[in-house]
Amino acid sequence: MQINNVMRPALDVSVPETKADQVWKSNPGYTGKGVIIGVIDTGIDWKNPDFMKEDGTTRILYIWDQTINTPTRFPEGYKYGTEWTKRDIDSGICLHMDVNSHGTHVAGTAAGNGRNGSEFIGMAPEADIIVVKTSFSDAYTLDAANYIFRKAQQQRKPAVINMSFGSLWGPRDGTDLIDQALNNLLDTPGRAIVASAGNDGGSNVHLGANSLRQSVGGNYPWLAIDPLIGARLLPVEIWYPPLDLLSVKLLLPENDNGDLSDLGMGWVNKGESKNFLPSRMVR
Repeated sequence: MQINNVMRPALDVSVPETKADQVWKSNPGYTGKGVIIGVIDTGIDWKNPDFMKEDGTTRILYIWDQTINTPTRFPEGYKYGTEWTKRDIDSGICLHMDVNSHGTHVAGTAAGNGRNGSEFIGMAPEADIIVVKTSFSDAYTLDAANYIFRKAQQQRKPAVINMSFGSLWGPRDGTDLIDQALNNLLDTPGRAIVASAGNDGGSNVHLGANSLRQSVGGNYPWLAIDPLIGARLLPVEIWYPPLDLLSVKLLLPENDNGDLSDLGMGWVNKGESKNFLPSRMVR
């Protein structure tokens, strides 16, 4: 038998860890007032008191839902989505929903003010908020960032955009086209973009091996990649310096003992492509 213990929330670590609470109390204090926090995510629970002022009006200036098309509510300059304004929210006619709640969580972390009775307060509790609910494609993400910065410019306020999402594909050196496009938006003063570190630090999705650049005694090192059980497709990206030459060979288990065979496919050199059809399956 065990006593039915009562637990308590213990999540408010980020603010004191980053010393944001000390910045609030500094002279002058910085609480996000006069700044716009842009959130590109799954939307926001606009009825949550954490995003309201003391008089009950919303701190959310705009919500653009890119996933639902309402022609009469297309944002200026775009021909898709549904835009809700601060007036729509304050009057209660806004129909936007964050069914996933991830965007609401992120917005609360960035700009919640604790008015819902919780002890948890976000980094910038007095900032204005602009939210874009997106499908997370590159094109929609770029449109969302452009939208937020343009609205902020109209308000003559600096803006910080939070993007708590990412991809396991592409280079990690800023040369990806979406990275370059977002970076170009930051050429205008008073803008910043923050990207999350992600939740895949412990996942077996990336592998680096400098030893693959050369053979040792004619023997080439090899790396094993285990597909998920039931997977019918195993996409792999290989990134290497553009001046280097690289050839790859696909090896599959030949039998239950783990012996490997290339099935006659051979080496695939730069600029080449090969197809193969396995003639046998391993249990």
